[in-house]
Amino acid sequence: MGETYRKQGQSPLSLEAHLHACKTDKDSKARIVELLENNQYAVTEEGKILNKDSLLLLFNEKRRAKVNKMLADCGLRAKMQHVVIFRNLVFNSGKATLKQKSNQQLNQIAADLKFVKPTWIKIDGHSDNQRWRGKSMKQSQQLNLELSQQRAYTVKKGLINQNIEQNRIQAKGHGSKHPLVPGNSKTAQAKNRRVEIAVK
Repeated sequence: MGETYRKQGQSPLSLEAHLHACKTDKDSKARIVELLENNQYAVTEEGKILNKDSLLLLFNEKRRAKVNKMLADCGLRAKMQHVVIFRNLVFNSGKATLKQKSNQQLNQIAADLKFVKPTWIKIDGHSDNQRWRGKSMKQSQQLNLELSQQRAYTVKKGLINQNIEQNRIQAKGHGSKHPLVPGNSKTAQAKNRRVEIAVK
């Protein structure tokens, strides 16, 4: 099942399924190590959708604790994190408006948050470090910071509109201060543009 889930883009479920076979299957252990690298199990790329079961695994503290026990039993020191990276929450270029194709994922996030009922939800917006046309590097950094804040707020507003309690949600933009991938290549820029959601 682990490989089936992986092909479906459900990396959290793939991790959990491979952990069940960790002690008896070398291939499963190798896949677990791969999924743990840079927390790949908690990253959703553009064009993919994390389904209900994957999100519940990531958002539910008790299920994360079970996975962490399985990781320890497998002889691995890693722990499942409570931060999920959504590169599939896609915005119009230079704007804070979500593209239509992002609604399905946002709706699923809201539905699962209602079910899990976490104490708090933290939304962090991150931008690339591209220079804005006609602006200095310093001005561009400020505009990227403001854009990341607006995008985090857009996600917050989207969750509030689906009856997630406002007082449980924090939203903050970080601009390009915390890149996941160094450099200025198109690949690096795309990887660094993201929304992170953490729940506890």
